[in-house]
Amino acid sequence: MRSNPPPMKKVYPLDVDPVADWDFNGTWNLDPTVYVSPPSSLRWKIYNNQWACYVKNSACPNISQGKIVSYFRVDSLSGTSPLNMITYAFRANNPDGNATPSNLYTLELCKGQVGSSYYLTYATLYYGSYSSKTQVGTRNFNVYLAEKTWYRLTVTFWVYQGVLFVRLEKDGEKLCDDFSDPNNRYAGNSIQKCGVGPSQGSNNSYCWHDDVELWSV
Repeated sequence: MRSNPPPMKKVYPLDVDPVADWDFNGTWNLDPTVYVSPPSSLRWKIYNNQWACYVKNSACPNISQGKIVSYFRVDSLSGTSPLNMITYAFRANNPDGNATPSNLYTLELCKGQVGSSYYLTYATLYYGSYSSKTQVGTRNFNVYLAEKTWYRLTVTFWVYQGVLFVRLEKDGEKLCDDFSDPNNRYAGNSIQKCGVGPSQGSNNSYCWHDDVELWSV
């Protein structure tokens, strides 16, 4: 099997407009007080649902093989308003103006607790839609999480000998074994978008994303 993805080039952001380039789902705003790079970051208010935003085709071409790079930050991991999951999405088939795809892959990163500390403890790859999804596989790992701290993650997806591979990295280091799906779904879709967002949390918790990059073969 191929041990590494093929060469890729950055296709987004180029001339970025943080609002016009994206289709949003959920309650969000641009936060000028918290960011990795000025002038702002994208802040989500999290409910017990799955939300994401997707870069429009008008701002970025289809990406069938590529990677998503993003910083994320949370304000609460415990108490009555904790964040539970972060989502990265790819090959989403929603047209511009629609943030509810019916065919896509999602990689959901989930939180766990050891004593009084919190970690990202596993990731699960799904295909389908948010309302009806099927699990491809789960990988376990431990990444310490602190509130109000930025973390940089990369999700890379590529095809080798007809098999889809998905890799999760933090700061350039693999967190777990690569995922694989021999069915390589949605590769022929006429629309193939990427997205980021919180996946699940309690009411009134918040999550931020910043410096999102999209790469393609």
